[in-house]
Amino acid sequence: MADKPTYEELKKALQASEKKFKNFYENSVIGLFQTGIDGRILMLNRKCAEIFGYESPEQALEAVKMVTAIYAYSEDRLQFIAEIKKNGFLQDVEIECKKSNGDLFWININSVKSVEKNGSILFNGVLSDITERKFAEAELKKFKTISDQANYGTAIVDLDGNFIYINDTFAAMHGFCTDELEGKNLEIFHTKDQMGHVRKLNEKLMNGRGYTAEEVWHVRKDGSVFPTLMTGFIIRKDDGSPHLIAATAIDITHRKQAQEALKKSETKYRLICNKIPIGIFHYDKQGIITVCNKQSAEIAGTSMKNLIGFNLLENVKNEQMLTAVRDSIDGKTRHLEGKYSSVTGGKTTYTKADFIPLISDDNTVQGGIGVVENVTEKIMAAKELRASQKQLQSIIDNAPAVIYLKNKQGKYILVNRQYETLFHTTRREMIGKTDNDIFPREISDLLIKNDLKVIEAGMPLEFEENILHDDGIHTYISIKFPIFNTSGELSCICGISSDISTRKQAEEELTKSHEKLRNLSAYLQSTREQERIRIAREVHDDLGQALTAIKLDLSWLKRKIPEKEKTAVKKAEKTISLVGNAIKSVQRIISELRPGLLNDLGLAAAMEWQIKEFEKRTGIKTDITINPEEPELNDVLSTTIFRIFQETLTNITRHSQATYIKVRLKVKNSIIELIVKDNGVGIPEDQIAHRDSFGLMGMMERAHSAGGEIKISGSPGNGTTVAVHVPVKK
Repeated sequence: MADKPTYEELKKALQASEKKFKNFYENSVIGLFQTGIDGRILMLNRKCAEIFGYESPEQALEAVKMVTAIYAYSEDRLQFIAEIKKNGFLQDVEIECKKSNGDLFWININSVKSVEKNGSILFNGVLSDITERKFAEAELKKFKTISDQANYGTAIVDLDGNFIYINDTFAAMHGFCTDELEGKNLEIFHTKDQMGHVRKLNEKLMNGRGYTAEEVWHVRKDGSVFPTLMTGFIIRKDDGSPHLIAATAIDITHRKQAQEALKKSETKYRLICNKIPIGIFHYDKQGIITVCNKQSAEIAGTSMKNLIGFNLLENVKNEQMLTAVRDSIDGKTRHLEGKYSSVTGGKTTYTKADFIPLISDDNTVQGGIGVVENVTEKIMAAKELRASQKQLQSIIDNAPAVIYLKNKQGKYILVNRQYETLFHTTRREMIGKTDNDIFPREISDLLIKNDLKVIEAGMPLEFEENILHDDGIHTYISIKFPIFNTSGELSCICGISSDISTRKQAEEELTKSHEKLRNLSAYLQSTREQERIRIAREVHDDLGQALTAIKLDLSWLKRKIPEKEKTAVKKAEKTISLVGNAIKSVQRIISELRPGLLNDLGLAAAMEWQIKEFEKRTGIKTDITINPEEPELNDVLSTTIFRIFQETLTNITRHSQATYIKVRLKVKNSIIELIVKDNGVGIPEDQIAHRDSFGLMGMMERAHSAGGEIKISGSPGNGTTVAVHVPVKK
């Protein structure tokens, strides 16, 4: 069992403990005090004395005997005594007090009641100076009252950016309610890039410079960004150190959009001003040019830099222009046209200029606007146009054709000399007249109808028109075409008419001559065919029968020759063979003149026989199809088709070098069609219409005489195709 401490040891320990407590009490950073229930101050530490403005506890105790002396309002003590008696303590009670110099300030006090052994009641407590906080709260309350009623956003954050206060407008412009932003940091309203800008602004605040009307971009709750105009300031403590950051924000989205629209409008205006071929400049009441576009500088033969600042009243030498500038400053509009030499650039031009007064809303002249156009090229172009018009009129007047212009109503605008000569009129007399005023009704109606066709088509058309002359009707070939204005609208019709009466007569005579030749050719073909039939019949009847009789007689004589006369027998046999060959030749000649099959069995059989003979003679493979198997044709048409077919085979044999031909004959919709195609070298295009191609011409004439047509086509290496189409007449 340990020894009990002696009295001396306990005394020393107690003294050490008291020393520690006294040291803590006197050097505590918070105010400590003790009072009696009657209000006497029994004890206080150094910090408490300093809070009340005294240098030491002793000085404080000497100056202030009773607690009531330090209360701003003594009745507050009665309320606090009642509360501490009831609860046994005071907690976070805020009291307004008086300092040693009489200044009012605020303290926060916490106190507990204690009862001593002798029954006396004491109050022990701690207190702290909260004047700065109370001031800040008062200012904040005032600030909140103002900002809650304002139409701009207001926010207060601590030095770390945490929100202390946000008004409804600030929260709403970001898409939040104020409750959602409690405990949040201002970083939620900015991207990383934007936060860099915000930090720089806060640094300016910390350095005492502040900022006003600064453009800062924010982020809404939905992630969209918008521009604001912000003003920031520091709320400072009594010692001047930063305490809080306050800022106001105005959503300038609409203003920004308006600025962008204005900027685009200004850019567009400047672009238009610099693109239009007219010079525009502004001058003030002193006649000094303040703004100009590029064209005005070019017209003056100088640069925009030189033109801006130029004093018109002092430097313009042209009296008319100088007067116009002065009049515009006096409120009068002036217009000038003529030759002008620039002072700034020494450039001489033909110009049109307007000087217009610039009048403000209060109806005072602020200067003027000059609008200048360089018409040098237009004037030169007009001169060239007049010269060109003279040249064109000369060309038109010396043309052998009739040339005229009519408007959309059919009234003449212009006629050339040939028109005047042929119709015994003048250009002046024709202006405003129509075709009804000049020609008989049946002729004018046709001319007007043709004009309307051109208007409707909107493109050149060609007509053959009959016009009455002194010596009768003349035929004209007329090219009529529309002329459009710069807006794309039809303004007039031009006609160029050439008299083709002589050519027309020659064409008609040539057509008649061709018709006679075709009729003659058809007659010759028919006559030749009849002659072939007659010769074939006579050769068959006379020569054929005679050769057959000779062959029979020779055969009889051979049988009468004794067998021992071998030489005579051989001679007889040879003679019989010669007569047999002659009979075959006669049969071949008869077939070529007029195949018997064509008369006896028709076109299909004759063509099949002919193609077999062709294949046997040439070795060229063939393929023939006939549909129907026996077309119902008259003798003339059958002969025409067969002769064309024969000539085609002859040309293939002579020229094609083909190894295969394909033949198709069919009748459909009262048209007989013959197609012959080979795989030969192909006929050249120039050979088809060559004047020495008599065989081809004969084929074409046969087809034409029957009312049909023949088309021959080919290309090197792809063979030749002959296509015949002839109507079948019942």
